Amino acid sequence: MPSLIGGGAEKTLINLLSIIDYNTFDVTVCVVLNKGIYFNKLPKNVCVVTLFNNELITKVLFKLHQKFNFLFPIKFLFKFKIGKCYYDFGICFLDGITTELLNDDKLFKKKITWVHSCYKSFNNFYKFYSNKKYVSRLIEQRYKVLDSIVFVSKDSKDEFIEIFGSFNDMPVIYNPISSEEVLRKSNHNSIFTFKVTNVFKFVAVGSLSPVKNYDFLIDSASYLIKTNNKFIVYVLGTGYLEDKLKEKVSSLKLNNYIHFLGFSDNPYCFIKSCDVFVMTSKSEALPTAMIEAMVLSKPVLTTNVSGCREVVMNGEYGLLADNSPKNFASLMNKLISDKETLNHFKIKSLERAKDFTDGKFLESFYKLLKVENTAN
Repeated sequence: MPSLIGGGAEKTLINLLSIIDYNTFDVTVCVVLNKGIYFNKLPKNVCVVTLFNNELITKVLFKLHQKFNFLFPIKFLFKFKIGKCYYDFGICFLDGITTELLNDDKLFKKKITWVHSCYKSFNNFYKFYSNKKYVSRLIEQRYKVLDSIVFVSKDSKDEFIEIFGSFNDMPVIYNPISSEEVLRKSNHNSIFTFKVTNVFKFVAVGSLSPVKNYDFLIDSASYLIKTNNKFIVYVLGTGYLEDKLKEKVSSLKLNNYIHFLGFSDNPYCFIKSCDVFVMTSKSEALPTAMIEAMVLSKPVLTTNVSGCREVVMNGEYGLLADNSPKNFASLMNKLISDKETLNHFKIKSLERAKDFTDGKFLESFYKLLKVENTAN
């Protein structure tokens, strides 16, 4: 892994390491940058290796590789730290530059990378992958040497194929959602308290970054107050856009309707207390927070983008808006005013959440490795 900061891929890795059978596997986790909140959640059974403590050095080395195809310092240190034995499997659990560390037949019998993003609709990636010369290099040096490329959704796989083409083994394995943990934590006492209780409560969870598209959510709320003002939107998350988003809320006189609550390592108790989960992202490979809300039987309203439409199955398991704030606001109003629709999607959310269990994930994981599951 590049690091163990608080992202979806990192959280999924921790979940995987907490449920696999250590009578079958001997696991080493190599983290390039010694940074992240998830180090203390790694199981004791796991051997942990880190390569760099300095974030600036790591960024410079990654940039050198991106521009000049120069990965030697990272490869050298990687091999020095973990090259004392031959591994049955080498897995880059977050596809990217670190995937190329697997390109050593003397270290790994089988090489696998895990794609957690949509590489075309998410502009942070596509601004690089639109360069045909760079794409050709990645095909030859990164993807052709792998045994398997795993995707967390069908959308992420389809976008990958549009850019890089098809390869031999490309399974889709949904990230596991630990339903028991979500339900258990949802019963904890929340550090947040509702200032207003007699209104309809929407909740959004995610970093305050461009891909989460909170400008869209603010615009939607601005439309909604024209027809219904008995609502509040709560946003859980932090990020560098926080001041800009708060300024927009103030300029539109929405301070009574949109509240930014910061980051919480236990958002579940708060989600449980709200009426509807909303997501306005521009792109998602697999929206973990949305699925966790479904575990809590929360109706879901989302923009029609990659990953999200796959989870709600084009409107079967959640409301799917077109990508206009006016339409999003009309569906917010429908959920406020139409109890039958609200209750229908409560049931559909719980139904869909069953497709993302630990058991289904483990079954697919063992199938990928062609290893018998002896845990039970």
